[in-house]
Amino acid sequence: MFYEGEYLNGERNGKGKEYNYNGELIFDGEYKEGEKWNGIGKEYNNNGQLIFEGEFIEGKRNIKFNQVLDKYINFWLKIDNE
Repeated sequence: MFYEGEYLNGERNGKGKEYNYNGELIFDGEYKEGEKWNGIGKEYNNNGQLIFEGEFIEGKRNIKFNQVLDKYINFWLKIDNE
């Protein structure tokens, strides 16, 4: 795998992108103290299709946050369309 992005004290920290061995983007988001996928980010499958956008905690999707975000976005979309 390949990483390009910000470092702090030799560790991934801040905004960055991670690519698989074929050079395809698999994650675009935030890293914290060397831990991958902390904060808001986008995860892609091996075909480059977006499969998740939301919050990650220690590399895992925070589904609860994403569900709240979806409800919020859908609420505002509904208001805009009225």
